[in-house]
Amino acid sequence: MKIRTICLMTASVIMLGGCFSTTDSDNIASKGVWSRMTAQSDGKNTEITVELNVENDVGTNIQLANNESLIAQLGQQQKELNESNVLANVSYSTNFATSQDGSVATVTFNRDDGSVLTSTATIPDSFTINQPLENQSAGKNDRVNVDWTTTSGETNIDIRLTATCTFKSSGLPRTITQDFNSVGDTGAYSINLSNISGLQSADLDQTKDCSSTVTLWRKMKGKADSKLAAGSLATGIQKRQSKTFLIKLDR
Repeated sequence: MKIRTICLMTASVIMLGGCFSTTDSDNIASKGVWSRMTAQSDGKNTEITVELNVENDVGTNIQLANNESLIAQLGQQQKELNESNVLANVSYSTNFATSQDGSVATVTFNRDDGSVLTSTATIPDSFTINQPLENQSAGKNDRVNVDWTTTSGETNIDIRLTATCTFKSSGLPRTITQDFNSVGDTGAYSINLSNISGLQSADLDQTKDCSSTVTLWRKMKGKADSKLAAGSLATGIQKRQSKTFLIKLDR
């Protein structure tokens, strides 16, 4: 099996390095191909993405051979997925200018031996973020309540808080993120800002507010083809982002 490897070295205060490897898909039997398929809607468009690795999510990246392809279908539309290869970190994606709750996205992996592997994911119900409100404020030790419209489907919610603050010494921005995964799709979640260490840093300018948002991903488990490697994934997703609110560091 031929494997291509790219190694990078980056000079800074500490020398950092990394190596990234790829192999052609026709080198790997289907049972050795780990796949992650996502079909993500923002309410207007749907992006379908596929990652392929050898055996698991940290295995060697798989690059499609010329005689193999990934084809996505959403409704009556069908498109071939396009490759993105950034320093041997390979993925495949395509976009559809449509979004409909409950629609089924399908990706077929057409192999050189004539076999066809099919993975599917259903787009979950759309939703609206009701809180936090635009321009509302909270102190760095307060709670931020996140409220969204619920669904009857079997879904989970991932939440990411993103706050852009200011360094005291340089005046440059510092972005702080905190993830809260699989919190349950109950329509409400409370974020305790006092538990986010980045917001408590003495390096931040306490006189300047942090411009902040929350992003929510509603996720529904799909079905990866059983002939793929164990642990392969397929997920339907609705993504929304709140309006900007403020976190005040001086209170």
